[in-house]
Amino acid sequence: MSELEKIAPPEEFLQSNIGKEVIVKLQTNEQYKGRLISLDGAMNIYLQNSEEIFENNSNEKIKQFKHLFIRGNNGNIYIFIIIF
Repeated sequence: MSELEKIAPPEEFLQSNIGKEVIVKLQTNEQYKGRLISLDGAMNIYLQNSEEIFENNSNEKIKQFKHLFIRGNNGNIYIFIIIF
């Protein structure tokens, strides 16, 4: 089996990371960090214990969310898996 054949399809890879900390970046450059609880084929995302994060060192107040739902039709969505 070649190395390419060992790579999981994107949806399967993301599903395997449910329960882990992720960063979700939206097309609008908004970013949220939290625990990935679920996602579906339309890229609707549910995060728990999440917070909005900023790329710059601004003094903006960080918004925290116990439950955060992101609709998949928000354009491009990027999900970064945090590996410790």
